[in-house]
Amino acid sequence: MKSVAKLLVVVLIIAVFVGVANSQDSWKGTAGLLHLQEAGTVGRGRLVFSLGTSYYRRGDAVLYPGLRSLINGTGMDSAMVDYNFFLSRAALTLGLSDYIEISAGLSVRNWIMQVDNEYEEGDFETRTRGGIGDTDVMVKLCPPIPWKYLKVGVLGSTSFPTGSKERCFTTDGIDFGVKGLLTFDFTDIESFIPTRLHFNIGYRFNKNEENGYGILYSSNPDSSGFYPPGYPASPEGESDSFNDLFEFGTGVEFTAHNTKLFLEFEWNALMNADFAVDDTISYYGYRNKNVYTLTPGVSVTSESGVGVLLAMDINLNSEDDPALAYPPDWAVYFVLSVGGYVMPQDSDGDGIEDKVDKCPDEPEDFDGFEDEDGCPDLDNDGDGITDERDACPDLAEDFDGFEDEDG
Repeated sequence: MKSVAKLLVVVLIIAVFVGVANSQDSWKGTAGLLHLQEAGTVGRGRLVFSLGTSYYRRGDAVLYPGLRSLINGTGMDSAMVDYNFFLSRAALTLGLSDYIEISAGLSVRNWIMQVDNEYEEGDFETRTRGGIGDTDVMVKLCPPIPWKYLKVGVLGSTSFPTGSKERCFTTDGIDFGVKGLLTFDFTDIESFIPTRLHFNIGYRFNKNEENGYGILYSSNPDSSGFYPPGYPASPEGESDSFNDLFEFGTGVEFTAHNTKLFLEFEWNALMNADFAVDDTISYYGYRNKNVYTLTPGVSVTSESGVGVLLAMDINLNSEDDPALAYPPDWAVYFVLSVGGYVMPQDSDGDGIEDKVDKCPDEPEDFDGFEDEDGCPDLDNDGDGITDERDACPDLAEDFDGFEDEDG
């Protein structure tokens, strides 16, 4: 925790010196909501750092003892335990241009197994695990299109196995995915509530066909890992696409000043995971290949550019038809983010940086009159006749009734 705190202080100091901007608060680090990505970038020359953590709990899991308890004869063949899972992420995002964005994130995984006092003997005892997880790298492309209220994009992602294999904090494979992005942006319509609608559709290639990942084995999480992600092993003779994941998400956000309220819906499907009856009974039981998740959330961004996000996943799968991926019933999220510009900004393209440009959205006209302020001077002499119609743009008309219209 001390190292994380030091890292956060360093990032905040850097943000102050490079010029703080509004932050982006997504879980993965790239511009968006929590899980959904926006069809847009953080902006040219903008660097965004986010640090977040999620937590969920599984209660009353059945734990079976190891061989040692059978030998020493403790007399207990199982116990009820509670698991607490923490997944934290640190991510860094850079806008290379208004249309290209790159992001990298590192996860940290922790779990705590709590055993009731009545079971704390023999092999049953409270245990903890923690360590570095896998690393994600993402590239987002959002080409310009001629429609004002519509943005499109594509996101490519790759997960590298940097976590501990012994503790099963890694998928132990290079997983990758591609996702199409669509955003309807109605924030500039004065007669309409400032709203954005997001749609994501993608496909994730899960590469650990031999063991799968994240479908919790409660007696030994070191052998299964924990969700997310969650996908099964591929039975012998099946193709490499057996445990790949189809992803669909949609979300709406409402903005007001520095506050954003949002609601996401995700549908993730192991579309190719068609188990034979014997395989299903022996390994996973009868389970649904689909995971349905609803995520409400709120984020607040201060004028200084520091953002805070709170959100909660709600599992919509019924108890009578649980998901094969074994997602939790709920999970809560907290994300802190901060952003700043690391490249000079010139929004109107007039060659004068925004930080000294008095009219950053209007280009200077460079007519020899106050050209250094960055503002277009349409009437240099202030006589009410624009320079383009003024025969003497630097001398005010005297309005004496004689040829007053020539300036």
